[in-house]
Amino acid sequence: MGAGDPAPWFQQRSTSNPAYNFSSAAGRYIVLCFFGSAGRASGATALKILSEQRDLFDDDKISFFGVSNDPEDEHKQRDSQRMPGIRYFWDFDLLIGKAFGVVPIEAEPGTDTPLRRAWFVVDPTLRVMAS
Repeated sequence: MGAGDPAPWFQQRSTSNPAYNFSSAAGRYIVLCFFGSAGRASGATALKILSEQRDLFDDDKISFFGVSNDPEDEHKQRDSQRMPGIRYFWDFDLLIGKAFGVVPIEAEPGTDTPLRRAWFVVDPTLRVMAS
């Protein structure tokens, strides 16, 4: 998925809504981070980068959505929304990862799924600006 492509619309459970409709986030810039698990070094590093830029995310101009595919992140509360501006999707069924091309289509939930860790910047019209 590259610059100019429409970001996939989806509905997924999140820290703020049991059925968050991604299309409702239109009208502001969005940073979407596929970090896999906050329990792994690469995921923890991504979330550290986020915390260092906390002031950017106000929900008026820009929002952050982290995407976890590790049920332990929710169970151990390793990721928590910080309003305004920071939320997490629980992508345990890999729906979002497959839609954005960071998880193979044939991947099965609950297995050691290969994940291409990625950041996407999406514009207010829900088009990918950068990845």
